[in-house]
Amino acid sequence: MVDYAGALNARQVVVLSWIADGCPEGVVSGYSYKATAVALQGRRLVAISKRGGVWSATVTDAGRFYLAHGRMPERPTWKRAGRQDRRTVVASGSKPKRDSSAAPGGDRLGTPGDAAVVETAGSNPDADDDSSARTKAAAKGHRRGPVEQMLADLVDGGGVLLVDQPLYVAGRPSTPDFEQLVLSANRYGKVPAGKRLVTSHAAGRKLEIRLEDAIIGTDVVRRAVPVPQRVSRYHPVAVLFRDRSERHEISKPVVSRAVRLVHALVVEAERRGHEVGLAPDPVPYGGYSSGRRWSGTNDGHITVTIGGHAQAVRVIEVGMPSRRHWEQQNYLGRGSYSASNTGTGVLRFELTGYGGREGRTCRWADGKRTTLEDKLPDVLAEIETRAAEDAHRARQRQEAEAEAQRRLERAQRREAQKRLEKHRAEVLHDQVKRWERAARTRAYVAAMRTEIETRAAALDTGNGGGEVARAWEWLAWAEQHVDDIDPLTQPLALPAEVPGQ
Repeated sequence: MVDYAGALNARQVVVLSWIADGCPEGVVSGYSYKATAVALQGRRLVAISKRGGVWSATVTDAGRFYLAHGRMPERPTWKRAGRQDRRTVVASGSKPKRDSSAAPGGDRLGTPGDAAVVETAGSNPDADDDSSARTKAAAKGHRRGPVEQMLADLVDGGGVLLVDQPLYVAGRPSTPDFEQLVLSANRYGKVPAGKRLVTSHAAGRKLEIRLEDAIIGTDVVRRAVPVPQRVSRYHPVAVLFRDRSERHEISKPVVSRAVRLVHALVVEAERRGHEVGLAPDPVPYGGYSSGRRWSGTNDGHITVTIGGHAQAVRVIEVGMPSRRHWEQQNYLGRGSYSASNTGTGVLRFELTGYGGREGRTCRWADGKRTTLEDKLPDVLAEIETRAAEDAHRARQRQEAEAEAQRRLERAQRREAQKRLEKHRAEVLHDQVKRWERAARTRAYVAAMRTEIETRAAALDTGNGGGEVARAWEWLAWAEQHVDDIDPLTQPLALPAEVPGQ
């Protein structure tokens, strides 16, 4: 039996988000996602199609509800029809119909042997008061969803919340996966205006969630992007995109529309003061053979540059393989990429960078109710938001580099001061040693003078004048030497710098 109300595991959340983004390549690997998608379809979160032999999946209203709130939507209440209700149904000659407002995915309203009706106001006049009372009771006892509860706890905690990271037991999280809740809050606009949610991992398997002021410039207003039905003269970037057919990831039938959408996007971006261009070829490293080749996933097709921060946009048709992957599989030159019959005619714009930032979508495609033309304002708004974020990160890097340089200079000054202090101590200790040696030498020289005078007095009565002369000569040199080594006979000053620096 399917556990309809249970929480999804991490793998199911990843696959559900992946399907909501249009099943982009490079996000999930292998084929196990199909089994996960079947499980999600059993819970009425996705709808799988194999039309034309091509596997595809779309998110239902219930799936979008789960991504937005982190829980399953409430199921409608059912009751067995009474005898009078059955007679009424039979008398009218009509069969119970599927209620489009029922549980996501649609529940069958009964069988010939088991009629059922949905409780609605007005089906029983006597039940109006009871229905109103039940509605009020439900509103009074409304339980906050995980995202709402997390935001309320953040506000109560002064903008900081420390939570446990979940442990998965038998595929089920032991606690709510708050990282997924943060992504859902950012993705579906649940964060208060002018704020943003930031997460960081803490010790002890903890996750710190902070409610911070939004980055300046990220409160982008979505403005219309005119898309002409016919274009007499295409923008040069659109012409380059059209002519570089070796980069196309679209089939021939949709080339004209894709070029027209690229034209509309780059014209509006240029009108807003942004720079536009064709995605450049990757810079080779180590020669052509070892250089990285262009790929739509990494490099995109066109670029929009705002304030020096470039963002690449990829244009791809849903169902068409990645150009790089196709070339690797058809390196012998068999067949033509544009003649591939796997295209669905559904165009998709996506921003390179492997996933949306802070949970925001980075892929826009034709849908059942809207077309890609309707979503071009969202594409440009996300590009402008990313440019503001990149500028903020660049400022943070500059500030961090400047602070690191200041710390380095402070450390260098401290080291220089330490060397200077060490040098001054060495000079002082050397002076003490020379002063002590000079004092001992001076005492010896004084004794030498006394001895020479005594000898000179004795030698006056006899020979030996030459010996006395040599002694006085030696005494004179010794007295001069004492003065030379005595630091007190020299200028005294604080050493200003270390010699040689």
